Amino acid sequence: MEERLPLEYAALGLLMRGPQHGYQLHRDFQRYFGAIWHCGRSQFYAALKMLEAAGLVTSSLEPQEGRPPRHVLHITPAGREVFLQWLNAPVLSIRQMRVEFLSKLRLFELLGLAGAPALIEAQMAVCGERLARLESARQAGKPDDFDELLYAFRKGQLEAVRTWLEQCRRRYT
Repeated sequence: MEERLPLEYAALGLLMRGPQHGYQLHRDFQRYFGAIWHCGRSQFYAALKMLEAAGLVTSSLEPQEGRPPRHVLHITPAGREVFLQWLNAPVLSIRQMRVEFLSKLRLFELLGLAGAPALIEAQMAVCGERLARLESARQAGKPDDFDELLYAFRKGQLEAVRTWLEQCRRRYT
């Protein structure tokens, strides 16, 4: 699967609800994802064009009285497949938790899909693996004072994420 931007996946998720024109999609994006991240209209439209170029979205013209026809976007079967694969996969970096993972949880709710608990469990497993690798790397080397600070920082981040995922687990089960 070709790697896409989180914004593109969010747009595909919005199109899972049915065909829409770009302006409405951007408004919905702001409504549902505005608290997670900001995206200007031009950036959003560029993402839609990339999705269409990749064959994940198609467009049709919808006539409007007294105005130019409107481009209505439709998700393709390939777009659905790509979106669902992304939606159900845990993120691999703590940095991706802030935007990508939160967006996935939002989309599970928005679309009424039942996979959020499985995603949370998979994300818990990723955090556990990362903690184990971090500890192994620490034990394998001869850490100096800065290495110890770095270790403490990364371990604290991973533990905080696991604590938050426990809250998510309780909410979604």
